Amino acid sequence: MTHIYVKVYTVRTFDTSTEPKTAENLVKMIYQVMRMLEDEWEVIPIAITTDCSGESRAARARILGERSSLVTPDCYAHQVERVVIDYFGVKTDIFIWTKQADELIRWLRSRTYVLGLLNEIQLGLPGASNHPPKTVILGALTRWTTMYLAYKRLLELKLPLEHLAAHPLLAASGNAESRQKTKDMLDRLKNPLFWYNLARVKLHLEPLAIAANITQSQDFIQRSREDRDNAVRTAVLGSLEKRWAKADQDVFIAAVILNPYLRLSPFRASLTQYFVPATVYGLILRLWDRFYPDSTEKPTLSDVRDYLKFTPGSRYGSMPSILQHEKDEALRKGLQPDPVEIWKNFMPDVDPSEPQPTIPIDPPPLPALAIRILSICPSSAERTRLTTTNLLNIAELRLHLRDEQVRKDAKKRLKRHFGERVAQARAQSSNAPLEAPADDDESNGSALDDEQSQPGEPSRIRQAIREAQQGLQELIEYMRERDIEDSILTSDSFISTIRVPSPHSLISRTLTGRHEPTCRLPTLLMRS
Repeated sequence: MTHIYVKVYTVRTFDTSTEPKTAENLVKMIYQVMRMLEDEWEVIPIAITTDCSGESRAARARILGERSSLVTPDCYAHQVERVVIDYFGVKTDIFIWTKQADELIRWLRSRTYVLGLLNEIQLGLPGASNHPPKTVILGALTRWTTMYLAYKRLLELKLPLEHLAAHPLLAASGNAESRQKTKDMLDRLKNPLFWYNLARVKLHLEPLAIAANITQSQDFIQRSREDRDNAVRTAVLGSLEKRWAKADQDVFIAAVILNPYLRLSPFRASLTQYFVPATVYGLILRLWDRFYPDSTEKPTLSDVRDYLKFTPGSRYGSMPSILQHEKDEALRKGLQPDPVEIWKNFMPDVDPSEPQPTIPIDPPPLPALAIRILSICPSSAERTRLTTTNLLNIAELRLHLRDEQVRKDAKKRLKRHFGERVAQARAQSSNAPLEAPADDDESNGSALDDEQSQPGEPSRIRQAIREAQQGLQELIEYMRERDIEDSILTSDSFISTIRVPSPHSLISRTLTGRHEPTCRLPTLLMRS
């Protein structure tokens, strides 16, 4: 998949179910996609992002060694998940309260009567007539942002839940165990320490949840100053430092500086000595030589200085008015301003329909470098989201298929599942009814008759075998009427694909009184 101007496009998919998941195979696939992008799509790859597994990271390192102009960051949506794992790994008393919150959420969702009362209470609150009642959310550990949303929703329902805890009829029904469970949950709702610690967890997870959605939050450290949170703060900061040490730091720092809405403002005042124009110019020059090694024109120190200060009369003197205009337009559309679009205003307009100059004109270095860096998306979450969306759409479509459409699709699924056995059955099988059991089955049955049967039981055994044969033949005819391929429905191929009771098991069931009627066989196949 490729990410071009904030949109994700599928370039090519690979079936790797029969191939080893090695760095070498991943490198081959990445190069195939890059050639398609360059030759067919006519775009220039500037970055490669994967998850942070060992094989994926090794593949990116190998490609970076061969093409140093690329940027190969880890997927930072996955990196945030690793930070959350480190957060939940801290040994602190705060997670006692998250366990209690999870238990409370499951109890609320399992009581329809309680949920009904909660909805009525919400509708009766002042100003609630224009809003539908909120429901209780159950989080999933495999999607940790849902845990944050579950705790956030529980805090939003704090007032209605406190009203609910005072309801006189909640513990009036059920057995003793149920009434005790209800009493424990109501006591939890009345406990101020529970709500206080749940708010602490929400405070910790909120900036990470925002970061997972490719947004920024800069007020986490300033707002979380309790001494009790030192262990959590140390674990989160340590995890972030660990991942920052592995990052392509020059690219990330340049992305902040070349964002005209930010420039040097996010860096602390004590670090201004490291971000003087000369230092920033050295950073810009290193990245320019890395990305454009064959270019004759380079960024200049005066250009960098004019950009950092928006010097009036310079090329970037009009930048403040452009920033305000783009911000107003974005807010009017309900979007965030895109710094790439702002830098495009400083690039020359090229009309492909007009004759191009014999000597190509190089774009201004600083805007070209800014657009390249700010176009990088260090996240592969879009790929996972797109794949999940497609699978959900397919599942939703099948939920609405009519029965006859499902039966028509069964032929394709059976052929896809059984593969070569269907082809073999087509060459070997016939539509003749099942024959009588083989001699060894008859001899085994006779021996069984001699040892265990009583008068009249041999006829019962033969009757059971005939019923089994008749049931199988009825099943073949049943499926043949529903347009299932004939080659699958012969006696030989059918027995090779569907597990059917043998005559021995049927005989045993007859002798023990556990024989099941053959009319259930069609139902078994439909379920399989």
